[in-house]
Formats: sequence, C-alpha cells, structure tokens
Amino acid sequence: MTTRRLPKHERRAQLLAIATEQFSANGFQGTSMDEIARTAGATKPVVYQHFASKEALYIAVLEARAEVVHASIDALREHTGSPLERAETGLRAFHRLTTAGTPLRLFLGEEMVSPAAAERVAELLDAMAQRLAGVLLEYRRMEPSEAVILGRSLIAIAQNCARLIGPDGGPEREDEVVAIVARMITSGLTGFAPQDGSPEQA
Repeated sequence: MTTRRLPKHERRAQLLAIATEQFSANGFQGTSMDEIARTAGATKPVVYQHFASKEALYIAVLEARAEVVHASIDALREHTGSPLERAETGLRAFHRLTTAGTPLRLFLGEEMVSPAAAERVAELLDAMAQRLAGVLLEYRRMEPSEAVILGRSLIAIAQNCARLIGPDGGPEREDEVVAIVARMITSGLTGFAPQDGSPEQA
C-alpha cells in the first residue's frame, strides 16, 4: 500500500477524526489500529508514530471531545431564556452528544478500557464540572467549592438523563425526561440566591 504523505499536524488530525468516528461507533474493543490505518490510507507504523498505543489514541480522542463539551457549557452563558429553559437546553445538548454513534457517548463509562483511561475520563469530567461551576457562579450566590460540587452533580445528572432517554428514544421520550429533570435542577438551584444583576433575580 502506498501511503500518502501528509504534514505531521494534518496526519494527527486525520487519525484523531477517524479514531473518533470508529471508537464512537464500535467502542474500544471493536476498533482496531489496522482499520484506522487502512481508513487513513496509511500504515500501522505511521499511526504508532503519532500515538504510542490504542489506549493513548483513545485518551487523545476523549481529550479532544471534552473541548466540545466545554464549548457547549460556555454557550449556556449566551442563553437568554429562563433558568428552566437553560436547564432544558443543556440537557438536550448533552443527550445529542452522547447518543449512539457520537463521540461523547465515550464519557458515559459503559465500556471499561483500562484504569488509566478511566482515570482520565474522571479528570475530564471534573474539568467539565469546573467549567460548569464557572457558569453557576455567574447566576447564583455560592462558594466556589459548592459550585464545583454542583457542577459535578449536574454532569452526573446529565449522564443519567441521556441514559434514561436512551439511544433509540424518540422526541416524545426526550421531551418527557428533559422536562422532569430540568424542573428538578431548577428547583434545586433556587436554594441559592441569585447574583446581583443576574437575569434570575426577581
């Protein structure tokens, strides 16, 4: 097989994109470095030049996709709706990112890859919680440590919400689950006073 030469950064980006698609669709065990190399039009040694192992490639995919979640969390700052509407928007976004065949389903922890991968997933989820805590602090009066705890709890709630809807859940199921969980979230947050000048201050 003739390998088409690409600049190093382009090859790495290509391999990450292919690995993201295959890990998302097939899981860790169902994905092979041979297939990733074949899809990339490269040899397996080329793949290993960029990633020391399949586990390292998997972790790199997780790290790249975590940035997508960060962007979704940051986008909540721009949402001008009510607290309930913001909660619904966040839950729907997380569900779209974690349905079957999409990269964020890797964060649901449904497949044990290795202790190192599990540890990295936990670290990335904590980073998401920190990001979400920053958003919470803009709207509600709470200690930073409280915001982190709430952020991590909300990530867990969003994970379970996605599981309840399921990969095959239709719009009606999604509406039902999101409406119930969003009400629970917003009711819980009313235990913290709104920040001065917050849209939630009434």
